[in-house]
Amino acid sequence: MHILSEKISPHLNSLLPLSITDVIILILKRKDLLQERDLQSRMLYGAAIAHEVVNPLQGSDMMADTLLKAFKNKTFEEVNKEDFEDIKELLEPFKQNTRAVLKMVDRMLTLVRTDISDADDIGIYNINDCVMDTLRSYSLTEKRLARIRVNKENSFKFKGSKHFVGHVIANLISNALKYAGSESSIEIWYENNELHFKDNGYGIAPEKLPYIFEPFDKKGGTIGTGVGLPFCKRVMESMGGSIECASELGKGTEFVLRFG
Repeated sequence: MHILSEKISPHLNSLLPLSITDVIILILKRKDLLQERDLQSRMLYGAAIAHEVVNPLQGSDMMADTLLKAFKNKTFEEVNKEDFEDIKELLEPFKQNTRAVLKMVDRMLTLVRTDISDADDIGIYNINDCVMDTLRSYSLTEKRLARIRVNKENSFKFKGSKHFVGHVIANLISNALKYAGSESSIEIWYENNELHFKDNGYGIAPEKLPYIFEPFDKKGGTIGTGVGLPFCKRVMESMGGSIECASELGKGTEFVLRFG
């Protein structure tokens, strides 16, 4: 019996549960990891707010410049009827632009405390409607708009947040217009519950491509605040979908948004 016990004892020891100290250490390590992930998540949301407000604020700044020019070196009595009508035309989009920014910031700040899947506009939406609404709301010149071609065939419906899918689309448009080259064109089309977004610009270096969805990672040369594409990935995954990228230097870049 003693010999048998000696043979079995080492195996029993290996099967014994962890000590209380070991358990506490594991809990603390897991807590630290969760806190680190939570901090990164909050930093991602916070930086995404700054990333998204830039474009509408630039539009408001342009409107303000136009208003100032109309009043430059003039008293109120000296403003002619034509100037006055121009001012009236600018005031409504100025107000709409401001409200859109405030609403967006409110949503983003809410999501700092919750999650994308808890967005207040979760519903069933048509993907082409989402794309076209994003293009209409985006401050694009006619020249830039002419570089974008949308094939509306095979559009589909998805369940999720129209606002945040619009953010993903706007981010892809912004990146392509800024970094693919001034002569590049953009094609958007749909197939099999996928949105394809392709440009024929400069492309992304192969050594950088694996890192483009990593937040605050400079290896990938992430654009702007370093949260645009990582946030897009988080949006898509929160809806049970995904985002993938294929690129070749000198030939262009294609993103595929897959919806669950």
